[in-house]
Amino acid sequence: MERSTGKFEEIIRSALDGQKVYPSPGVLRTIRFRLWISDFFSVKPRKFNIAYASLLIAGLMAGFMLFPGKDETQESREKMSGSEFNNPQVQKDEIGETITAVPEQEEKSEMSKLKNAAPPVALFESNLIKGCAPLKVHFFNRSSGSEKFSWNFGTGEGSALTDPVYIFREPGNYEVSLQASNSQGTINKYTQTIQVFSAPAAEFSIDIDASDISGRKVVFDNLSSGGKKYIWDFGDSQQDTGFEQTHEYKNFGTYRVSLVAIAENGCSDTSVLENKFIEKNYELYFPVSFRPNPSTKDNHGFYETAGQESSVFYPNNFGADEYELRICAPNGMEVFKTDNIKQGWNGFIRGRLAPGGVYTYKAKGIYPNGKHFSIQGKVRVIVEDYYQN
Repeated sequence: MERSTGKFEEIIRSALDGQKVYPSPGVLRTIRFRLWISDFFSVKPRKFNIAYASLLIAGLMAGFMLFPGKDETQESREKMSGSEFNNPQVQKDEIGETITAVPEQEEKSEMSKLKNAAPPVALFESNLIKGCAPLKVHFFNRSSGSEKFSWNFGTGEGSALTDPVYIFREPGNYEVSLQASNSQGTINKYTQTIQVFSAPAAEFSIDIDASDISGRKVVFDNLSSGGKKYIWDFGDSQQDTGFEQTHEYKNFGTYRVSLVAIAENGCSDTSVLENKFIEKNYELYFPVSFRPNPSTKDNHGFYETAGQESSVFYPNNFGADEYELRICAPNGMEVFKTDNIKQGWNGFIRGRLAPGGVYTYKAKGIYPNGKHFSIQGKVRVIVEDYYQN
């Protein structure tokens, strides 16, 4: 082999081409450690190095300084709650005075005993202390140190509610009391007087007989009791005072009339009538029977004369501007006719007393308020036997 030719290296390289050589485990660990040391002490952003380690250590130290360890604080607390406060100790305050520390559990127990031993205090308020019957009163319990309550309203009735509501229906002075008690049975009582005044009773009616329908004049009868002053409202924007009133309406219509009765103590009551005057006086009511009397023959059924009403057939509660009344016998023949509302049938036909029996009638016309009416029905004519001849 000729070394001068320089081909020895090529021969070795050709012989070893394709062969792999691995270092031993010890050599490999040494190499990796040296590479890690080299990276750690170099400042490379993508490698964990000495700069990052310094920042991490500084952060941990700051955290320990700001937040003490649990063992230290917990240990101090356990010492304070255990040995130092569960056992009485003699200590000195800032000025040298000697004081004794009281255990926490004993202190709570003593305070609980003092609280339970405190007597109850009964107290209440009410929204009203006087007023007119019926008087509704709300009571508000202001007691302290109490667990049970017993109310007495001075009427024989009571309540166990905390804040009851009671209605005093009769006038008088009532001693209302509240009894408060605690768990040890200690009782305390508070009393207040409630004064209830009597109220008047307002009532009135319309005197139909004294009222003038055609003149739109209404007479009111005051039936109130216990009142001293009265206020009338006639429903047409007109008011007046006085015990009884007569009021003249300008127009026919529907009116809501009210009367307020006021007692000397200031209590009041109100009564209202609605449509009573119009309803009762703008309708015609005919009787179902009547007994003719020969003494009324010459009066031709005009019943202005007192005492003739029972023997003349005419409408009650009348009131009409136009009026017509026709009466027919059982066979259908007309036996009476008039257009005067003040004239009724006296039971005579052409000067002779009509025979007894059932007759029909029909009335029609116009009320003063312009409303038309038409009424028909039957009436029994009762004739005594001694009048037949």
